[in-house]
Amino acid sequence: MLYEVITEDDEEFRKRVQMAPEGFSVAGAAGGYVFHALSVEQVKDVVALSLIPGRVDIYILSRNDNGLPDADTLVAVKSAVNAETVRPLTDYVEVHAADLVAYEIEAEAWCQSGPASAAVLAEAYKNIQQLQLEKHAFGKTVPLSAIYAAIHVQGLEKVNLIKPVADLILEPHQVPYCTSIKLNGGR
Repeated sequence: MLYEVITEDDEEFRKRVQMAPEGFSVAGAAGGYVFHALSVEQVKDVVALSLIPGRVDIYILSRNDNGLPDADTLVAVKSAVNAETVRPLTDYVEVHAADLVAYEIEAEAWCQSGPASAAVLAEAYKNIQQLQLEKHAFGKTVPLSAIYAAIHVQGLEKVNLIKPVADLILEPHQVPYCTSIKLNGGR
């Protein structure tokens, strides 16, 4: 019998291992719900919130392109967290897709004079891509200072950030999602 390979990076695996003891509890702790939801194959990140007594809202970020889980993943998570050995009798559990908050990064970067301007811009672009991947999770903010820091590599003289115009600060159930990156060489 062939098995599908589950790919997760070291950081995701470390989080699951650290959450494992939470899975032993059936007292309705948020960590227990997070652990059991993370055990579903396509789940990348989870947040469990209880804003109303007796009700637990679980938000899922998947490994799909933009992070929105498909219907099968939501059903699998709902089954996992509603199992008799997981959910306390008095909890009402709802499973939702993450609330993605779209943003764009657009900047102009002025290189120091010299022949390496294309390589400098490529490095800055790579840093922005890495930053947006790191920020694509629950509980993350996207501060302008982090974007400036990612762009301003050695060999750049000046950076003018056009978008976003303010720090992106989100609610616990929201996830920042970068829809485009534009980095232009300045004059």
